Amino acid sequence: MKELNVLYTLDSAYLKYMLVSLYSLIENNQDLDIKVHIIYDDFTINDFKLIETSIKSFNNINIFFYDFNNIKNIINEYNISNWRGKSIPNARLFFNEIIKDTDKLLYLDSDTIVIDSVNKLNNYDGTVNMVVDAMPKYYWKELDPSLKNYYNSGVMYIDVDKWRKNNCDSKIVETIIDNQNYTYPDQDIINMALKNDISSLPPEYNLFSTDAYYNPFILSRHYSQNEIERYDYDTMKKAKKNPIILHSTPFYSYHGWDNNPIHPYHIYYMEYFNKIGIKPDSINNLKINPTFYKLYLNTKLLFPKEFRDKVKKLIRK
Repeated sequence: MKELNVLYTLDSAYLKYMLVSLYSLIENNQDLDIKVHIIYDDFTINDFKLIETSIKSFNNINIFFYDFNNIKNIINEYNISNWRGKSIPNARLFFNEIIKDTDKLLYLDSDTIVIDSVNKLNNYDGTVNMVVDAMPKYYWKELDPSLKNYYNSGVMYIDVDKWRKNNCDSKIVETIIDNQNYTYPDQDIINMALKNDISSLPPEYNLFSTDAYYNPFILSRHYSQNEIERYDYDTMKKAKKNPIILHSTPFYSYHGWDNNPIHPYHIYYMEYFNKIGIKPDSINNLKINPTFYKLYLNTKLLFPKEFRDKVKKLIRK
């Protein structure tokens, strides 16, 4: 893999967090010729300038911008549900409408951080390669009883040639027409439409906040108690020891960029904000005693709810 095509879809609100992802990707993959495709919504002139300024020290990157309005009519036509009040996350479903001349494509959520080389992604040759999500089995079996697993759409390594050959666009449209009730619109649709086209990536390519924080043994026990079919203990232990892509999934209401030093990815955001020379637009401050908060987090997956509720009363200042 000498050339890497990467896709982000975002609006202005997530720009600074995407810049952390982009900067980390380039910094840790300087042996690759990186072509970044950004489907954007509601950008200002200053947003484009900020992107250019942030990556000016690197010479292994080219960026291509695509206005979301070019495919927004498709999403509106099929009445796809918004995610947290926004339509832009669904743009990844129709990347093939506007991004041409690529054979492989790495999609990254804006809240990911790349901390190692992604060169070995080339070893995975499924149509769509994704990491299994920590979603209870009852949830995805209600979506489609024939599903054998449920995957997280925050990181997708796509073989574009196979995507086209296997008519993935048509499968997505057919699924959207047949189903209109989604909790996680783009993710649910991808899992249902492409259930026979998805191959598993190891979890180091999409390591969730909880994966990084908790001991793999505790997580495995928690998963087995809550009908979550994910990876075994050894696989999670290896991923935690040698992660490649971190995914700053909400960690008990906090993100990595919030002012919560307990968040496992907080230190990465502070490091990259400093490197880029930016600050987050808003910070959700930790409003509880850090010591008791840690106690609560470490008992949450181990003890019954009644005990956790007693601990929770102690963590308020």
